[in-house]
Amino acid sequence: EKECPKCFSVDDFEDLFDKNINCSSYLTRVKSIGGLMKVKKAYIKAYDAVEYATMPYVIPEFCQCDEINNGVASLVFGQSDYFRTNGKEISLVLDSGTTVAKWDGKKMRNIFREKMVQEIYRKCSRFFEGYS
Repeated sequence: EKECPKCFSVDDFEDLFDKNINCSSYLTRVKSIGGLMKVKKAYIKAYDAVEYATMPYVIPEFCQCDEINNGVASLVFGQSDYFRTNGKEISLVLDSGTTVAKWDGKKMRNIFREKMVQEIYRKCSRFFEGYS
């Protein structure tokens, strides 16, 4: 029985949000090349002015699971939250609005945390069963 490799751990995911998301910003795009994650943030400021900033974030090893989006393997965490691989490039696609709203609160954080863990292991287990 193959062990599922480390995808994107709960602690890693929480660390990403804690460092890069607050009430006045939302995550619009995350891409990874060679394990270096580039986080593009959009800051929502007064009078609808928007400024963009990019910062690096190191991520652990990904595993490709069986979710398919337009022919590309993805690992889905929520309705519109998923990892997408395209060659060496890995994208984490989030619903920028609802994700931050859900994350702002201990109850929603715990629900999201539990759902994320279940999704990772459920999808990884199904993926590796086909290769046993």
